[in-house]
Amino acid sequence: MEQTNTYYLEEAPIPKAVANMSIPMILAMFVGVIQNLTDTFFIGKLNDSNMVAAVMLAMPVFTIFMATSNIFGVGCGTYISRLLGEKDYENAKRTSSFSFYACLFIGLILTILCFVFMEPIMHILGTSTNTIEATRNFIRIIAGGGSFIMLSFSMGQIVRAEGSAKQSMIGMMIGTIGNIILDPIMIFVLHLGVQGAAYATVIANGLAVIYYSWYFIKKSEWLSISVKYLTFKISIIKNSLSIGMPTFITFLLLLSSSVLLNNFAANYGDATVAVLGIAIQINMIPEFIVSGLCEGVQPLIGYNYASNNRKRMNEIIKFTGICAMLISIFIAITLYFSSSFIIGLFISNADIIKIGTPLFHISMLAQIVYGFIFLFTNVFQSTGKAVPALLMSISQGVIFIPALVIGNSLFGLKGVAYALPISEFGTAALAIILYLTIKADLHGSTKTKDSIKK
Repeated sequence: MEQTNTYYLEEAPIPKAVANMSIPMILAMFVGVIQNLTDTFFIGKLNDSNMVAAVMLAMPVFTIFMATSNIFGVGCGTYISRLLGEKDYENAKRTSSFSFYACLFIGLILTILCFVFMEPIMHILGTSTNTIEATRNFIRIIAGGGSFIMLSFSMGQIVRAEGSAKQSMIGMMIGTIGNIILDPIMIFVLHLGVQGAAYATVIANGLAVIYYSWYFIKKSEWLSISVKYLTFKISIIKNSLSIGMPTFITFLLLLSSSVLLNNFAANYGDATVAVLGIAIQINMIPEFIVSGLCEGVQPLIGYNYASNNRKRMNEIIKFTGICAMLISIFIAITLYFSSSFIIGLFISNADIIKIGTPLFHISMLAQIVYGFIFLFTNVFQSTGKAVPALLMSISQGVIFIPALVIGNSLFGLKGVAYALPISEFGTAALAIILYLTIKADLHGSTKTKDSIKK
């Protein structure tokens, strides 16, 4: 590992260390939100709400590739950070190589499954006669490039686990900027419509994979994608999956929630699916920024936990929590008062804007507690607390699904919209309770810097 990375992990002042690790991740996450919105923005310029709805309906398939990649990105990444804290560099290389080839192989399997079960997938996603063909075309292309999507996300996590936050950000930026440039070319210049947006996404992720592969081979001292380091050691699989699987379950439940949400929203028309999707994507701006902040400090927490420097670790957690709360509240207020304008950027229809604005306002309520959820979730993952991580992973879906069903039954469309903030507040309460149960361990013995080096 480069000396600069060791410095930030072990010695740098807390604000400086958090800034160095988190700012690149926040920027990458923010640009990632812009990437998601870019597809919606350019397709929205076709002035066809069915096309926008098709992209929203197809998003769960993209999400399943992301979710699976996080088994090996987050799971192997947090384990690598702990291995580096223990100075076990050989197993760090083995773990990174395992992550790479696992994503490549499983991505190919998921691609095959998508093509074989395409029609049942269309039915599950809740497509209508107006959206089914565009949704199918989008999914075919996304599934065809599934391995690139998985590798792009997982490799970024692994690079960040080494402490190379800037290099992780560069890879994400390459993918995002590539998507933004390719979208209008594919959609308008080549007249590919929805399919063009899918092609842009796959190609952009492929570019990110090329960059990360170069970094692994030429620049990284403690990471590898070489076949000679590929191993299926029980310790690597167990430690990676114990944290990676809860992350996967989180995405899986969010996927199920997204499908259910689209199905319920479809009862109110395809335009409602489109506008609710836009509201949720805009809501991702503060969500991803706060997530970027909390994910950025994962290597700091994991490294100092493994090296038993609990005092430094807890100072990092406290400082990050304060920053997360201030950021989420500020952005929520800003977006709340500009909601109609923002929705109008995507769909120039006064009736749809009128429907979307109150839904947008309801979704903003969830942002108040994002800081608690993301911070504590990353603390559990970084310190290898599999059970709390698992409980966090299932809580949002467990709360969201009944809230959605009951809300729709009692209050109609507004009840559907309120399901999101209800699930987030419930999850935040659980996060605080779980944190208190492991607080004694997190405040355990602390070694000085000199004793750690012995």
